[in-house]
Amino acid sequence: MLMDFTEHFVEIDDFSKNLDDFCAQKLIEAGPHKRNRPGKLRISEIMTLLITFQTSGYRTFKDFYGYVLAHHRQDFPDLVSYDRFVSLIPRAVAPLMVYLGFAE
Repeated sequence: MLMDFTEHFVEIDDFSKNLDDFCAQKLIEAGPHKRNRPGKLRISEIMTLLITFQTSGYRTFKDFYGYVLAHHRQDFPDLVSYDRFVSLIPRAVAPLMVYLGFAE
């Protein structure tokens, strides 16, 4: 049975866009030497996978991510390797905490 990520993703992606707009208004622009290249995997996709894992029934995130790699490439076309994904998780922690605080 395939999981449906649509509902979680739409809600999280809308939240992420609103948060990006808010931050763009409040933050000072970085200097000319700062690299600010967006990653292939969006923060909303990282958050969706982290939240969905909690309700997936998988015991380890590595097994869950392997399932996503095997069966949900069409949902997440820019998926990265497991090791790279784990290194991207810290980028999503602050937005995830804000989202979970507002989700209550």
